[in-house]
Amino acid sequence: MEDHQYLLGFIIFLTATLIFVPLTKKLGLGAILGYLMAGLLIGPSILGFFNDVHRILAISEFGVVLFMFLIGLELRPEKLRELRTKMLWLGAPQMLLSVMLGFFLLQLMSHGNSFAFALSMALTLSSTAIGLQVMQERKMAETNAGKGSFAILLFQDLAIIPMLLVVSFLGASHKGSIDHLIDYKSLLRIFMTVAFIIFLGKYFLNYIFRQLAATQLRELFTSISLLLVVGVSLLMESVGLSMAFGSFLAGLLLAESEYRFELETSIEPFKGLLMGLFFTSVGMTIDLSLIINKYEQVFIYGVAAFLFKFGLHFLIGKISGMDKEESTVMALITAPIGEFAFVILKLSHDQSLITQSQLSLCNLVIVSTMVFNPLSLLLYDRVFKKKFNAKKNKSGEKNRLDEQKENPVIVAGFGRLGTVIVRLLHAKKINATVLDTDPKQIEQVKKIGFKAYFGDATRLDMLKLAGAENAKVLLIVVDDTFTAEQIVRLVRVNFPHLKIMARCHGRNDYYALREAGADMIFRDAFLTGLTMGQKLLEILGERASDARKYVHRFKEHDEEMLEQAFFHHHNQEALISLAKRSFSDLDRILNKDEDWVRKEGHWND
Repeated sequence: MEDHQYLLGFIIFLTATLIFVPLTKKLGLGAILGYLMAGLLIGPSILGFFNDVHRILAISEFGVVLFMFLIGLELRPEKLRELRTKMLWLGAPQMLLSVMLGFFLLQLMSHGNSFAFALSMALTLSSTAIGLQVMQERKMAETNAGKGSFAILLFQDLAIIPMLLVVSFLGASHKGSIDHLIDYKSLLRIFMTVAFIIFLGKYFLNYIFRQLAATQLRELFTSISLLLVVGVSLLMESVGLSMAFGSFLAGLLLAESEYRFELETSIEPFKGLLMGLFFTSVGMTIDLSLIINKYEQVFIYGVAAFLFKFGLHFLIGKISGMDKEESTVMALITAPIGEFAFVILKLSHDQSLITQSQLSLCNLVIVSTMVFNPLSLLLYDRVFKKKFNAKKNKSGEKNRLDEQKENPVIVAGFGRLGTVIVRLLHAKKINATVLDTDPKQIEQVKKIGFKAYFGDATRLDMLKLAGAENAKVLLIVVDDTFTAEQIVRLVRVNFPHLKIMARCHGRNDYYALREAGADMIFRDAFLTGLTMGQKLLEILGERASDARKYVHRFKEHDEEMLEQAFFHHHNQEALISLAKRSFSDLDRILNKDEDWVRKEGHWND
């Protein structure tokens, strides 16, 4: 039975989350509160299925790590420049003002300097996990509030190492030994590690991805994606940096890679599962007996901390130029105290800056602010959001998500035909997102100045990442008809708004794609034959204008017959009969037009 203990634990975790998460989502409380409730139920405080909570919490933190990697993948250079400005105007003031005001208020409560400073640093941190989860659920990544929230969260992640050094310094000064803290070798190791990761990402990773893509084995891509994220994160942690920052840096280095979409779809399923495990394990850490004994203190301190951060972040948002609604949403997202506060407080305890009872109480206050987050968002949705919407003018305010420049065209396949079409679009300043599964083709295209991404367009998650929800047209120019048919059926069901243009090789391919739901189908051999036929008629003595008209009539007639044949393509006898009638009709139409040319000296339109 012991051999299956971990499987049993996994079943218990899944069962609890499947009960509570849909329930809280249905009540409008969000998924996070469901995970916390599930963790409280199966943790040591109630049913006691799990006792080694801190080990589970350490594993589940990789959910946050994977989330940060995916965010890094989404950041283009222009977005990063915008984020850098927001970090300067939002992240830095939030950190400084929060620590200063928190330190001042804690001193007023007669706490010592070291305790007040350590605690104020812990409480200034916001929950990266909750912030990212809320932004994902509400599709807020491209809104002003979302960008502002992420700028604050990222700045805090960067500030964690200095904070840990400050806590160590306070502890050392408290013990009277600070000489060992100035460690230039550690700083050099950090610099060398970051430089190594940047070098690896810039010069080697794309080559490795190209070799793996050539195998056409998707599971290898999943393996290298997880190895990359976990390896870089552990490497960063080994030199004292945040794992979340390490994974964000790795994602940032690959943001311009043609394998970005494939990496994202490989990581996504693991991210969701581990994020859920993280929140569940936080719920397991809740000490129910301590809450019962000190519920007044936990509630009062939790509400005070939440309102303090909300008010400060709202004020910073307004000063930075956000409107009232954007500032409110940003403040609600970043008000819960973060998971890294547990680390700061644990180190403070180890350095004898706070007592065990103070540590336990502070941990409960942190969790209480996490619980207040979904409740406050529900209150915002039910009350304040309606008031904000009522104040907007009747013309309506454009959602920031709609303002992002989404490519209107997605091209599946980038062979010779796709290259011609993308060149035409490029000349007209129309951007297209190109997907292809041939790494050699992607590399060749890259050399001539175009951008294509490694990705399989038969996958729903890949099409979503490529922007199918906002695009206008999907152009399918893959060589394999079966693959093209798969893509058409997938898109027709999930993105009915998309116009589907597809190439095919012959009549049977046309029937298959037409039946699957393609809007426009182009037979490449047919169109090439018409062009060559027109030139042949001119060589044989026809005037260019007459040859063009002949070909036009021929094309119209063939397309009309093809459409009629589609409704009978499963009936061989009907097709043969239609083909015979088509030949006689074509002779009659063209001969009639030729008689007009001879008689009138010009073409009859």
